[in-house]
Amino acid sequence: MIVEVMPALTEEKSATSLDFAKKMMTDLVLARSSNLDDKTQIINIVKEFLEELAFKCRMINSSDSPALIATKDETGLLLSGHLDTVPIGDGWSHAQGEIQGTAFYGRGAADMKGGCTAMLMTAIELTDKEMPLSLAFTTDEETTMRGAEAIASDPIIRNADAIIICEPTDLDIGVREKGLIQIGLSTTGKSSHAAMPQEGKNAIHSMLFVIDQFKDLMMTKGDPMDSMTLNVDVIRGGNKVNVLPDRCEAELDVRTPATMSPEEALRLIRDRTKGLEFDLRIINKLDPIIVSEESKIVKAVMSIRREAALSSIAYASEMIMYIRQNANVIALGPGDPRQAHVPDEHIDLNEIVEACRLYSTLCQKMRERPF
Repeated sequence: MIVEVMPALTEEKSATSLDFAKKMMTDLVLARSSNLDDKTQIINIVKEFLEELAFKCRMINSSDSPALIATKDETGLLLSGHLDTVPIGDGWSHAQGEIQGTAFYGRGAADMKGGCTAMLMTAIELTDKEMPLSLAFTTDEETTMRGAEAIASDPIIRNADAIIICEPTDLDIGVREKGLIQIGLSTTGKSSHAAMPQEGKNAIHSMLFVIDQFKDLMMTKGDPMDSMTLNVDVIRGGNKVNVLPDRCEAELDVRTPATMSPEEALRLIRDRTKGLEFDLRIINKLDPIIVSEESKIVKAVMSIRREAALSSIAYASEMIMYIRQNANVIALGPGDPRQAHVPDEHIDLNEIVEACRLYSTLCQKMRERPF
């Protein structure tokens, strides 16, 4: 459907119109793309669209989590976004793809199909201009980030003048990002009849005792950006109400400020649980990020959008994969980050249009003058 509407819109030079944003957002949001879905449809929508604009497209990574690099020139600005979402979940009062005024509702509207739409609109804006632009899309950011890891090893990341992760930041400049360590815990016990608990050992009870050691860490004090946060977000154990469970599993999500490494958080957890019987495994680990305020991309954005604030990002993004190869990387995208992963997730279409204009201007400004 996108390929059919694209030529008319480009002929009218309407890439920055609300109508275009509505059409593109509808296509992207209604294409299911959670970790439970086949990602082929969503990546092909983007690939076919960009090929119509004469971008050279390269697919990388696995068929389960495909990633795409699209280029007109392997220098200049690179815009990066992820097309996958968390599952839709319950508690919605608006339909997927519903529009109320300029508010667009749907899973992924803010995180981050709004940013991806702005990227595609920018591609149209610069189609007829002698302006280098590259785009990178992944489909596993919410799970493994292997797509971004694969893209990060490509020379395009090193060659880019700068990289913008188009995650929702309210169009502020994300220069600080918390670290992440996700931990799996497991306890074992011995099954017995619930009427005779003395004959067994309840693995859930053991897990609750382990978790209780973190009780004070689960209560955030002050600004969560300045302190470690810890949440127990998954717990599994037992299969029958009258049988003591012999195994229990839990998963912890820990975020660390720039002053604390994930390794330090892990040591704290181990110290708190000395002497307790459980197994621990690392599911995922990402270091915190601090981008220099003197970097050329920060200065370039500030020269165009003077009202933009330098901000901290509570969530983990693919910026961690790219900054190892290119220090000129920031997060900057449309949408309220507090809308991520919640029922009735939505974004203002006007902000998507504004992001497109900002990205297009940045492409030109970074070529016109040094920063």
